[in-house]
Amino acid sequence: MYPVRLVNHESLDHGANIKLTKESLRSIPLKGIGFGALTKYKKVLLPKIVFNYLGQFETDSSSAEWIISDEDPGRKISKENNEDILININAYINNGEFQLSIRGKLDNETLNQFSKDYKECLVNIINYLSKRTQIEYTMSDFGEYEPYTVIQKNSKSTLFLLPPGVGGYESYLNNLAVKLNSDLVLFNNFNYYLQGKISLDQIEHITFENLAESYIATLKTIKPEGPYALLGWSFGGVLALEIARQLQKSGDIVTHLFLIDPYFRVNDVYHELNIAKSDIDLVGRLNYKYNPQEITLNENTKVILFKAMLEHNFDSKNEANRLFDYYVNSLEFNNLDLVVGNKKFEVMPLQASHFSWVESDSVVKNITKIIEQSLCY
Repeated sequence: MYPVRLVNHESLDHGANIKLTKESLRSIPLKGIGFGALTKYKKVLLPKIVFNYLGQFETDSSSAEWIISDEDPGRKISKENNEDILININAYINNGEFQLSIRGKLDNETLNQFSKDYKECLVNIINYLSKRTQIEYTMSDFGEYEPYTVIQKNSKSTLFLLPPGVGGYESYLNNLAVKLNSDLVLFNNFNYYLQGKISLDQIEHITFENLAESYIATLKTIKPEGPYALLGWSFGGVLALEIARQLQKSGDIVTHLFLIDPYFRVNDVYHELNIAKSDIDLVGRLNYKYNPQEITLNENTKVILFKAMLEHNFDSKNEANRLFDYYVNSLEFNNLDLVVGNKKFEVMPLQASHFSWVESDSVVKNITKIIEQSLCY
């Protein structure tokens, strides 16, 4: 037995809340074993609501020596046994049917209403899930996947770093992670990992919106409440903006958003350049689908766009690589101004290309300096 606090955000849909609940429960070490031995069950501020899921029982009455009976056994607990549990919920599945019993210290009318509300919520979730046509994964679905790494620097601020399109947290280890003084949470690339685990059809249904839900579900296990500061390079910058949008929608505070040369409204640019969809890689297709209407960020959220000013020296100028040169030469703000509308943001020019900034010690130092100055608010 162990205490856990689960948060439901009314502003989010069932899918996002399911992911938050799922990752919160899975993040508990060893499913709570040892909690009592370590804490002696100290009094906690959480209400005494006990939930016990007993599992799934599929019994064949023709061969089993024992079967689960649905008959009412009568009173199970003596009237003199005054337990201090406010609500006690026991659940199990027997022969494909979900069974739930609820008892507690509330009066009968309140307990009956609670039971009806509970059933209504379950039916709503079932109806929502039955309409989903694609599986959506979260990071804990894959035991060998390492979602993130933490670098502690005993700082008062924590910065969450989102990876570029075809790299993981190693993309920052030899540059920003070395020089930044903040505590760092460096996320791995869940989208890139999934490309080797699921079918192409499933990959085509991944969006920045549902990717952000998965990242937030894991982020909340690290830091359940804001304020949050986010950084992302390229693909990671787009992901950081979508995460910030969803966090603020659920009432969280995002203080800083550092975007290192991300590309927005990519679909418009592909059309402008007459680039066929068949010439676009998987990351490009994900960007192609992300076309949010104007995102409203909190007026106190500080947004800094680090804009690459130099073309990259590609070995060959194929169709896809034309996109990078277009953003350097033709778009002053990488279309961020179209996405965040009237939101004010700062632009810091990088004397490097979209890819080469990590190799320039002076550019990395400059980025680090700006980030540190901004975080010391």
